[in-house]
Amino acid sequence: MAQDSDSPPAFCTRLRGYLRDSPFFCKIIELAFCVISLGLIIDPINHGKQMMTDNNCKGLIYLALCGYIMINAIVILCYLCGEKMVKNMAMSFTALGAILTLGAGIVILHNYVQWDRNHLGHNIEQYLAQMLASGIFAIFASAVFILDLYLTNKYEES
Repeated sequence: MAQDSDSPPAFCTRLRGYLRDSPFFCKIIELAFCVISLGLIIDPINHGKQMMTDNNCKGLIYLALCGYIMINAIVILCYLCGEKMVKNMAMSFTALGAILTLGAGIVILHNYVQWDRNHLGHNIEQYLAQMLASGIFAIFASAVFILDLYLTNKYEES
């Protein structure tokens, strides 16, 4: 028996349902990337010999990563409890998260590139590798924030 052309196939219906929940999965990925990036940058900031001397850079990194770890954790917890954010508020938090994590990643990579390689010290190479990885993860988090912004705009109801 042939299927009516008016009803969509079951696969497409399930796919649309998953796409409506895709901003939630993006929040989980953003949280993971921010936690990894913050975990990698703590030692170079706190124990590295003058790895980052500008306190403004440190403040931006901690503000962006720690702030959005906390915000995404609260959003995920609220989503699991059945509460949803309004579309405009979700998009503004996501856009600001994309800007701040991109800025933090750029600052980390800038400090990595500007580091004078002639310094000798304990664990300098390890700290430089951690800075590079942390900056890359922060930029990946920013890319996921941008993807989340697109998916929220497309699939969330107002």
